[in-house]
Amino acid sequence: MKKLLAIIVLSFLWSNTSSAGSLYGNGDLEISKMEYEYIKQYLGSGVKNKNQGAQSKGRGTYYATSTTTDWGSSGYCPWSQCSDDGGVSVKASCQRDAKKQTGKKEKCKLLFKGHTIKWNGNKIKVGIDDDLKALLKTAGITVKD
Repeated sequence: MKKLLAIIVLSFLWSNTSSAGSLYGNGDLEISKMEYEYIKQYLGSGVKNKNQGAQSKGRGTYYATSTTTDWGSSGYCPWSQCSDDGGVSVKASCQRDAKKQTGKKEKCKLLFKGHTIKWNGNKIKVGIDDDLKALLKTAGITVKD
């Protein structure tokens, strides 16, 4: 009886930890040029400049993309200390906004954590001078021409 109880408890704990991995996307993905440009803004240098995308808000914390439509959403931290929910709010925002655009339920997954591509289990850091298209392709993401 104790073995059965231990197995049940361990399987419950294992199922809870594996669900966190489902926040990040996997598989091949094709994004539009428009979303690619939005990703470049998300990856801004973090310099606070009112006139330029991500740079007006601070460094990007998470970026989620829709797996069913061409939509993305991002989160930023303009302060030195921000609460980190693991990207859950960015994913939810992506799904909510994509649903507003299409009128149907959409599925979003996290693509970036900070400046690191996490798609397909990768951990590819993206620098300012790096070839973003090549790094995305390495992760299984192509940009439509």
